[in-house]
Amino acid sequence: MLDYDTEAAVYDATRGGPQRAEQAAAAIAGLIGEQGPVIDIGGGTGIVAAALTTPGRPVLVADASTGMLTAAHTRLPGRAVRADALALPFRDASVPAVICVWLLHLLPHATAEAVCAEAARVLAPGGVFATTVDKAAAHDTGSDLDIILRDLRRAAGADSRAADDHAHLGRHCAALGLTEAATTTFTGTGQGRTPATLIAHLRDGRRFAWMGDLPAEAVGAALAALAALPGQHTRRPDPRYTLASWTTRVGAPPLPPWPPSPDSTPGAPTPATRSPPGPPPRDTRLGERSGKRPPAARRAPPPRRTPWKTQPPTREQP
Repeated sequence: MLDYDTEAAVYDATRGGPQRAEQAAAAIAGLIGEQGPVIDIGGGTGIVAAALTTPGRPVLVADASTGMLTAAHTRLPGRAVRADALALPFRDASVPAVICVWLLHLLPHATAEAVCAEAARVLAPGGVFATTVDKAAAHDTGSDLDIILRDLRRAAGADSRAADDHAHLGRHCAALGLTEAATTTFTGTGQGRTPATLIAHLRDGRRFAWMGDLPAEAVGAALAALAALPGQHTRRPDPRYTLASWTTRVGAPPLPPWPPSPDSTPGAPTPATRSPPGPPPRDTRLGERSGKRPPAARRAPPPRRTPWKTQPPTREQP
């Protein structure tokens, strides 16, 4: 997996930039409505969170990468927090919406399931969990590049069912007590690949999550096939991403109003810039498990006007 501390400097520019983020945010807004606050798990540079933010729908970026959080804090001052996606620093049933965009496909199956379970834990009754699904299928537009990548997948022995497989996530979310609500799609503008960029990525060691340790012969064959394609700098069609959403049961009292007053947030999350930076996380957008939450944190009554409250992790991401 990429080192996202390093990747943060070029992440947005190499992945469609503001236009793709705005398209993603518009699609997400259609699934979650105007309710807020929203927790963006693995929110990275905050480019999608910033596009999704409205006066009544603040979005908080939760990420483990120092580089990503630095960029996110620039866009959303006070709304970027270092967090372990497997142990979010928010109380049970406390937030009305959780989103997870372009993350689950990077993870092992068990880890992706744990992320969904953590999202379900913090969702308030009637809340919405929305995530991108089937990312590999989104990028397979049937172009000449995709034919070569399919051969690479076979050489890698890649699991045909990725961790963001829609059908599998649906079954897992149902087991968590969530009900599938809706799906929508949006175009990843500016992400159509060219043979030249794909060749450069393979030569530089930049791999897709499913590639693993590919045999050198397979990589060499792919490079030769890519170099023989016409239109080396011509973009192939942009991907068409899918978002799916699930909801919790309705019936609990409504959440307190947002935003809370400054003096009523003793447990508000600490922005990345307010705490001394720890050592950079390993090659992951997830943090390590922070250990068991303090029992007192679960027993404490909710603040009068705060819809979520953080619990500081017991240790920093190494």
